Amino acid sequence: MANTIQLGGEHLKVRDFGDGSKGLASVLYDTAGAALFSTANPGRIAGTVSVEGFIGGTVAVAGTVPVTVVSLPTLTEDTAHQSGDQGFMFLAVRRDTPTALAADGDYIPVTVDVNGALHVNLATLLAGEDQTGGVLGTLMKPVSSATYAPTLYQNVAGNVTKANIKASAGNVYSVRFINKNASPRYLQLHNKATAPAATETPQLSFLVPGGTADQPAVLELDSTWFAPSARFTTGIGWAVSTTAGNFTDSATASEHEVQVRYV
Repeated sequence: MANTIQLGGEHLKVRDFGDGSKGLASVLYDTAGAALFSTANPGRIAGTVSVEGFIGGTVAVAGTVPVTVVSLPTLTEDTAHQSGDQGFMFLAVRRDTPTALAADGDYIPVTVDVNGALHVNLATLLAGEDQTGGVLGTLMKPVSSATYAPTLYQNVAGNVTKANIKASAGNVYSVRFINKNASPRYLQLHNKATAPAATETPQLSFLVPGGTADQPAVLELDSTWFAPSARFTTGIGWAVSTTAGNFTDSATASEHEVQVRYV
């Protein structure tokens, strides 16, 4: 009777297990075809075994098992990124609509939206925040700084009927206009980088009643009316017109004063 029997792809061999009993045992072979049972310990495996798939039961290992440890680099704070750096991938779950992925007290992954932005929410309300009304209450705090102060343009000498205030895009926050002529006049604001020309159409036109030198008519519009400002994409120009639709340059310069706050 042969000591080794092959059944299909399985090799069975009669083995003395060292306790007076004998039986059939599966024989493992290495890649060179040599049996891996040691002669000194017939019930144990000698050599190096490469195992693929699932092994049921318990494997007893005698001796030292070599282990290769792959260590990841430890990076200190503010270390610059370099190509090839290793680490653990931080994964997130895409949830276009934020929803809970676990019960209270359970571990949960972070979630991102359709653009990959992390879903976050303030733990507490901001001071003055009204989530029901969708508004935030604020108070004006005057600041002594040229950075936040609009520029004041003035023509109080009354020597021109038209001029350019700003040769680039800007915003008007308030105007003050005085008319000393008995007839109504129109203060016009033009979207121009130069002084307005006759017949041009203004972006804004304001009717100012007639007045006198002693009792001039006064037009004042602040940021409340402009809410809070009027945008001029090309530039800011002003003109005093005797008509509303287009600029009619027939007013007397000395009878008018113009003040404009802008940025």
